[in-house]
Amino acid sequence: IFGSLAMLKNIADEFSFAKLDTFSTIKIFFLHAAGDTLYLWSVCFEKDGDIYELWLEHRLQIKPYIEDKFENLPNFVNFFWNMKASICLVCESVKNILKLKEEHSAALVESRFKSNYTCQSLSEIVNPSILKLVEEDDKTGMASLGPFYSLI
Repeated sequence: IFGSLAMLKNIADEFSFAKLDTFSTIKIFFLHAAGDTLYLWSVCFEKDGDIYELWLEHRLQIKPYIEDKFENLPNFVNFFWNMKASICLVCESVKNILKLKEEHSAALVESRFKSNYTCQSLSEIVNPSILKLVEEDDKTGMASLGPFYSLI
C-alpha cells in the first residue's frame, strides 16, 4: 500500500496544475500475496474527504495440493477473469493520467499569459501521511477507535 500511495503522490507532483476531479478518477492496482492467498487491491483518492480509499477487488485462496485441482480450477479462472476486467480499469486510469498531463500543460500555458492566474496545486492537496503502525507499539487503544458494528 505504501508504494501505491507514493505513486499517487508522484502523479500529483508531476501534474500539479491538473484538475482534482480528473485526479480522483485514477486507481492504482497491486497484487498482494500473503500465506496461501492472493489479493488484488486498488487505491484511489477521494476528493470529498481528502482520503485514500483502499479496496479489496478480488481474492484467491490457493490450495497447493494436486487433489484440490478440480476445486481450484474454477477459482483460478474466476480470479484471473476478474483481473482481466481490472486491467481494463488500468487502461482507463492510464487515459486519465494522459488527460491530467493535458490539463497540466494547458494550465501552465494559461498561467504564463495571465498575471492574476491562481490555481491550487495537486501537490498541496494530495499529501498522504505514510505511517506504518507497529503492533507492539501502536495496538494500545485501537479497540476504542472502532469499528462499532458486528456481523453477528
